[in-house]
Amino acid sequence: MRHTGDVIDAFAGLAGTKRARGRRELRATGGQLQAARRPGDSFQVRRALDSRPRFRVDTGSMSECCCPPPEATSRIACPSCGTRGPVVEATTVKALLVPYALARLNHDTFYFCASPTCDVVYFSGTGMTFSKANLRVPVWQKTTPGARIVCYCFGENEADIQREIEDTGRTAAIERVRAHIADRRCACDVRNPRGACCLGDLTAAVKALAAPRTSELEEHRSCE
Repeated sequence: MRHTGDVIDAFAGLAGTKRARGRRELRATGGQLQAARRPGDSFQVRRALDSRPRFRVDTGSMSECCCPPPEATSRIACPSCGTRGPVVEATTVKALLVPYALARLNHDTFYFCASPTCDVVYFSGTGMTFSKANLRVPVWQKTTPGARIVCYCFGENEADIQREIEDTGRTAAIERVRAHIADRRCACDVRNPRGACCLGDLTAAVKALAAPRTSELEEHRSCE
């Protein structure tokens, strides 16, 4: 029978041999990588692909809008007025149709008609349409100006914005909505019939409502 000390020495020798072999293999691999690298080339070691789950860090959107930009898809013409409309996600259509309209929804791709004179809101390439009466909310683009809801998430509307401009000389509607977007409170994808961020519509509305006030101020300055 071998002594305990001899067994320990044997294991230590084997471990040392493995460490030395590992260092030689590492040096050899490094040499191969260095040899494969040409002057001026950038080098990046890639991990082998596997099927393990990966975690993504949400860094937030790079734009001010609360919804990601729509995919570049072709627009098609509304069968009622001929206006070419963008694709609307099925989630938006389902969320905004009244029950009896939702009951006849099929699995077509739907598009949004923004024409203010057309009664159709959603239409498909197969001819199915949904009108203003089929929606739970009024459509900003198809409603008479004056008191229209512009921001469907937080209720910013033309009447309140106009009153704020008259009382204070300006409106903070855009700043309020931007703050909500920064805090990720928006739900435009299921509240706005267009299925997109309302900030662009709100900015346009504020500009139009502030235009008369701006003209008055400029006229007043010119008379001084």
